[in-house]
Amino acid sequence: MVTALEVTGTKFNEDMEGVKQMPLDGISLAYSFDKADAPSARTEQYYEQLGSRAMYKDGWKAVTIHGNRMPWVTAGTFDFAKDKWELYNINEDFSESNDLAATNPDKLAELQKVWDEHAWKNNVYPLYDDVNSRLAKQFARAFGDKTNFTYYAPGAERIAEAVSAPIKNKSHTIETTLDLKGKEEGVIVACGGVNGGYTLFIADGKLHYDYNFFNAARYSVVSPKLPKGKVDLKFNFVKTGMLKGTGELWVNGKKVAEAPIEKTVPGTFSLSETFDVGVDNGTPVSNNYKAKDHFRFTGEIDKVVINLIPDAAK
Repeated sequence: MVTALEVTGTKFNEDMEGVKQMPLDGISLAYSFDKADAPSARTEQYYEQLGSRAMYKDGWKAVTIHGNRMPWVTAGTFDFAKDKWELYNINEDFSESNDLAATNPDKLAELQKVWDEHAWKNNVYPLYDDVNSRLAKQFARAFGDKTNFTYYAPGAERIAEAVSAPIKNKSHTIETTLDLKGKEEGVIVACGGVNGGYTLFIADGKLHYDYNFFNAARYSVVSPKLPKGKVDLKFNFVKTGMLKGTGELWVNGKKVAEAPIEKTVPGTFSLSETFDVGVDNGTPVSNNYKAKDHFRFTGEIDKVVINLIPDAAK
């Protein structure tokens, strides 16, 4: 931001409509635009991400990987006091392969102190690491104790994933009643897209449920041939453990198919894909239907009902 302000000649407003603004942070990069070999004007920088911390200052960097876990591990809490700090001389070891924490404890302590000062100044505290729990609390605020979600067609399309039924890591059912003539095909309900999501659809006269785990693993449950006439259809997800379960398909009150779903997405399927009834807008969740016309359902759908079920599995 400070670079954009400088190059455009824009003044930073310290006061907006009588409200005092936070001080402007950062160092403009404009000094380097016409001089690629100019020495860096930034001599220190603190970092904090999901509990992992680091402090760079004058060629030295102290860093700790919180809980010794990979960045994509977002569940669980770890004792911050037990985190192991490492120390690197970036000027001599740009790839951070030679840990000097044991041989230079004074430098490590110095950088830890500087990090702490920046953390207090920039509202990093209190440190928090259980991202899944925090997200769950946010969803709880959004939905409260609501467990029943009814979507009517046509019209229930392009609903943001974040405000669609919160089925992730929960036992749940998806139900609808259709009057089938025998030639219908298309999506009943879908959420997400090519990089993750779920979809319930009819193809080749059969009911399908496909689950897309980050486009890395895909799971399918397929029913036998569906009868004609008024038909009650239900998908039932039975949670069997953390982020996994069994998918079941029910037709007219009878279970007709089931399959394990070993991995499910803990967070967001996508930042742009949506929840849709009667169509799969955006990219297709499943590889088992074509993207043409977003596999819009060719019959009539009155409503789709999603119910969340209390879990026995933890």
